Amino acid sequence: MIRVSYEDGLARLQEEMIELLEKARTVCAEGMQKSDKLYRDLGWKDLSDQDLDKKIGGIQEAFQWISSNPKIQMLIDRGVMRSLYMLHKGDLPPAVYNRR
Repeated sequence: MIRVSYEDGLARLQEEMIELLEKARTVCAEGMQKSDKLYRDLGWKDLSDQDLDKKIGGIQEAFQWISSNPKIQMLIDRGVMRSLYMLHKGDLPPAVYNRR
């Protein structure tokens, strides 16, 4: 009987891995579509390769700074935890959208 549960466990693990890979593929495809749309919407198709590299480098630097700064991460984590707590309690304030 131990062998059966071992084989069942492996089969479940394999299914989970396949599902995760399929999800990753879907997320990557959606990301590429969004990236392509942003590229077109911003008019980046008319930029030279050097200008495009500079713009992308600026975005990557900003993201890298945000993702590597412990204070920023602490603020994000606290905000997420507070929002989850308020959502759980049922007193999350309504979303406010930035209207222009």
